[in-house]
Amino acid sequence: MQELRAQRSIIAEKRRQLDSAITAIERAERALDAKGEPDWELFRKIIEVIEMQNNMEWTNKYYSEEARAELAKRREQDPEIARRGERDWAVLIKEVESALEMGEDPSSPKVQVLAERWQKLIQSFTAGNEQVAEGLKKLYADQKNWPSTFKKPYSDEVGSLMCRAMEIRKQKTK
Repeated sequence: MQELRAQRSIIAEKRRQLDSAITAIERAERALDAKGEPDWELFRKIIEVIEMQNNMEWTNKYYSEEARAELAKRREQDPEIARRGERDWAVLIKEVESALEMGEDPSSPKVQVLAERWQKLIQSFTAGNEQVAEGLKKLYADQKNWPSTFKKPYSDEVGSLMCRAMEIRKQKTK
């Protein structure tokens, strides 16, 4: 029974992605009908939606079927969850980059606050689900095999600073 639910959730996520692409195409069609000339911004959005679909499918191999079903279920329950996560990560990454430029030490109060936020965003993504957390670990442990077309969300320097800062956080809580 659980396997069927997992499959249903995965297929429902694919349907949601296809529905997003269809909606973008329908908007472009309506705009073209109304204006008689193409709205290139809408076409860009269509390409972006389709590319986003294709670009992230490679990550599925890192997650168990149950983890993929859990992630699909969450996206189904809250379609905005991915956009909020992307926004929150983008803001945090910029702040970490700024701390790097300022030469902040991983143990500084500022970087420790950033590390705490980093950890909270990871926890928000995994929602305490061990299988999702395990998949995420596998994904980031295999960065050397990521597709060349996938743009890593942050630099190695940002990742290194956050790893060092989180290690310091762990030592302080022991």
